[in-house]
Amino acid sequence: MSAPDARPKLLTVETIAELTHTPVSSVRWWLDCGKLRYYKPGRRRLVAESDLWAFVESTASTAPNTQDVADSPSSLAEARTPRRLRPVGK
Repeated sequence: MSAPDARPKLLTVETIAELTHTPVSSVRWWLDCGKLRYYKPGRRRLVAESDLWAFVESTASTAPNTQDVADSPSSLAEARTPRRLRPVGK
């Protein structure tokens, strides 16, 4: 029986973009601003798969619920409804 590989699976920026269905520029931004931890063995930035999924879970839990936003009185649909203007000076 062989021992499991203790090294984490490392993902490239391009692979992360494909897995998360986001642009490569967004993934690079996450790395640049420190939202996602990475390793840099040379020129490429690599992210441990476990760090990626922890980041995805943390951002999913902080994202607003779209149903709550739609039900709120200050929803975007109501905010974009034009108001009736009153004539000035009357």
